[in-house]
Amino acid sequence: MSLINRIKLLFFTAFSFFLISCSGSVPEIGQIIWQVNILQTPSESRGYQELSVFILIEDEDGIGDIDYIYLIHDESELFWKLNSNDWTQKVLGGKNWIGSNSIRMSDRSSLPAGNYRLVVIDKAGERDSRNFNISKSMLDTKNREYFPELLIGSDIIIKSKFSDNTLWI
Repeated sequence: MSLINRIKLLFFTAFSFFLISCSGSVPEIGQIIWQVNILQTPSESRGYQELSVFILIEDEDGIGDIDYIYLIHDESELFWKLNSNDWTQKVLGGKNWIGSNSIRMSDRSSLPAGNYRLVVIDKAGERDSRNFNISKSMLDTKNREYFPELLIGSDIIIKSKFSDNTLWI
C-alpha cells in the first residue's frame, strides 16, 4: 500500500471515529418537581430551608451519560452544581428521575425567591434547561416559630399548629 493510500485510510478512520463520537443525543428535561422544606434538628431551636428538586431526564445515550446538573439563581448570582456523587437517582415507571433533597444556603439562611434555572449537561457537552419560580410566600419564615414538636410515648405523636405534617425518619 502506498504512502498516500495509508494517509487516506488513516484520515478516513479518524474522521469516522469523529462522526461516531459526535452522534450522541441531547438530554431532555421532561418535568420538574420541587418543594421547599423547613427542617429542624433536635439541637437547633430554629428551622432552616432545604429545597428538594427532581427532574425527569430522557437521554437516548442512557442516564449514565448525564454529567452535571446546575441549579442557578441568576438574580443573586448563586448556583449549585450536582454530579452523580451528589444526586439521587430513581427509576419510576421506566422513567429516570434525578435530583436532590438537600439544596440549601451554606449559612442556612433563607433561599432567594424568584426564577431558578435548571441546566442538565451530558458528557458530550449537550444540554437542556428549564426554569421554575419560587415565590416569596413559599419562603416566608414567619411560621418557623410554630415548628411541630415530636412527642414520644404519648397518644399524640406530632404536636403542631399545622393541619398537614410530614415526619421524615
